[in-house]
Amino acid sequence: AWSTEDLIWLVCEVVCVVVVLVAAQKMLFTSNKQTKNIAPVKTKTEPPKKRYFTREEVEKHNTQEDCWLIVDNKVYDVTPYVEDHVGGPDSISKNAGRDNTAGFHGKQHPEKVTQMIDEYYIGDLQE
Repeated sequence: AWSTEDLIWLVCEVVCVVVVLVAAQKMLFTSNKQTKNIAPVKTKTEPPKKRYFTREEVEKHNTQEDCWLIVDNKVYDVTPYVEDHVGGPDSISKNAGRDNTAGFHGKQHPEKVTQMIDEYYIGDLQE
């Protein structure tokens, strides 16, 4: 027969195990939103394959909801940035699907824009 003290210890041990398992489960199965900025572990050292886009392909992405730009023969999908653009969504999306090299290097853009745009790089323009 189990004493009261033995039962209390047993319950405490079970509760501790459950707490550890729940914590481990949360760590292993966090939602995609919480981990989207964590880079996946790479098992190979191969460089990523470079993607190329034709002007015709880029021209299809010409709305605020699907906004690609060409700058210095590189292609950028700036769709997630459109609403945050300092000049407003219309300012950036009016050039969607086109070459924006001249405008991008204009006086209105500070130097940090050059670094920011790298986040949206998706490939090179195929000439």
